[in-house]
Amino acid sequence: MAVTRRDWMLVWALLLLLWCSIATTLPNLKLADDVSPSERRFSVLRSWIPKDTTVQLLTNVPATDVSLLNHEHFIAQYALAPAIVVRDQERPYVVVDLYGNLPPLAPEALAGCKRVVDLGNGVALYRRPAP
Repeated sequence: MAVTRRDWMLVWALLLLLWCSIATTLPNLKLADDVSPSERRFSVLRSWIPKDTTVQLLTNVPATDVSLLNHEHFIAQYALAPAIVVRDQERPYVVVDLYGNLPPLAPEALAGCKRVVDLGNGVALYRRPAP
């Protein structure tokens, strides 16, 4: 069976139709992205933190949810780089990352700290007094 010019034209027409369909869909394609919203949440805070410092991250994610705690820590580290973010050591700067659907932080978690800036989106920066 020989392939005719008409067969080739049909193949090219179908490929063109497929390409047009894909090309019009790609700009509307939304991929799951956890990093970009966090970057936006922390973007203003980055300018308040000295670049060569280590900050403590406090969040209201339950300590039993280790996977979510690690996820939030890595996202905060990425968004606040070049500052170093730690969870379990007291540092002069404290980044607070709260989620409205979870219980609030215990009041003693920020005892003695002075609020530097509150971004109003669950993210705030506090400063511990010098020892």
